[in-house]
Amino acid sequence: MVLLEKVLTVVDCSVSSEKAVAQTISLAQVFKSKVTLILVIPKEGLPEQTNKIIYEAAETHLSKVANEIKAKDIEVEMIIREGVAYDALIHETQISDYNVLIIGASNKEKCQSKIGVTIEKLAREILIPLWVVKDNYSGTMKNILCPVDFSDPSKRALSNAITLVKYFDAELIILNIYIPFEAYATRMEYDIEKENEIRKTKQNNELISFLKVFDLRGINYSIKVETGDPANEILRFISSNRIDLLLMGTTGKTGLKRLLMGSVTEEVIRELPCSFITTCAKDITNNDLESNLASLESALKVAKNLHKNKKYDKAIEKYLILLTQHLDNIPVLMGLIKAYNAIGNNKEANKYKRYANEVIIRTWGVGYINKFDF
Repeated sequence: MVLLEKVLTVVDCSVSSEKAVAQTISLAQVFKSKVTLILVIPKEGLPEQTNKIIYEAAETHLSKVANEIKAKDIEVEMIIREGVAYDALIHETQISDYNVLIIGASNKEKCQSKIGVTIEKLAREILIPLWVVKDNYSGTMKNILCPVDFSDPSKRALSNAITLVKYFDAELIILNIYIPFEAYATRMEYDIEKENEIRKTKQNNELISFLKVFDLRGINYSIKVETGDPANEILRFISSNRIDLLLMGTTGKTGLKRLLMGSVTEEVIRELPCSFITTCAKDITNNDLESNLASLESALKVAKNLHKNKKYDKAIEKYLILLTQHLDNIPVLMGLIKAYNAIGNNKEANKYKRYANEVIIRTWGVGYINKFDF
């Protein structure tokens, strides 16, 4: 079974690129992945002979890196592109079915730098997981952090984090941030401390419900709840706990203000605190198609029978569990919509209808929306 089947890795002559390649080798050895190396040459308007020399130098360097990977018994192919790095990388991820794009970033670089700007743009637009490797990467992956805010993007991030934790025998830290309530209207009297206790208890209960749909059996994990500004707390937690890898979810081509927990992902990326992954419309790993389809069909049958027997709450619980394993599955989403409609919960039904429509548009185009009976 190949989970992380196709890896696309950005290569240049930097230390951070070497670390990205090292991470690529580590992943490919675990998941038996096929690796594609891509090197982008800027178009500078130089004389043809100079461009030829640059291209040959790039080809020599790329071949050297490829040979190092081939020596590890890993299948490799090479691509050289000319132009703007961001445009070339986005285009390549759109024309081929990669599971992840891996790119290096220096510890000295923040997003004001050239590579930082490229990473920030990729995080906005890319529809496959983006894995950014810092040049302090040690070759180990022991502590994986996944902040959650109960949104669909954070569900996807946590699902991917669980997969990686299992394969790398790492510890998963699930982090939830409580934003303290403050009374801004001077004429309104609040017991701020009491109000925060009530709200924090409510959020903790929501966290428990959120985690129920994930299978955390057999993995080493802990749950942390911190209070404060989300971006600051995530960065503080990383610096205090030797985090090797951070996973955060994004919503894709909707602007950074729509990222996980508002603009938190944007702020964290700009600091580049450690190696991190952003996940959007696609999981970082493929599932074993045959066995998972059989399992999905069996579980769907159970959920549909629960619905048929008017056990709507049980059906919803089953569908939610399935959704964490098959995030963009239309039959699962349709089941959820119908079950929520059956109990009169129009808010949740409409939420999953919007989600289903986004999946349909992304997969087949807007013209297919009316072909599904929600």
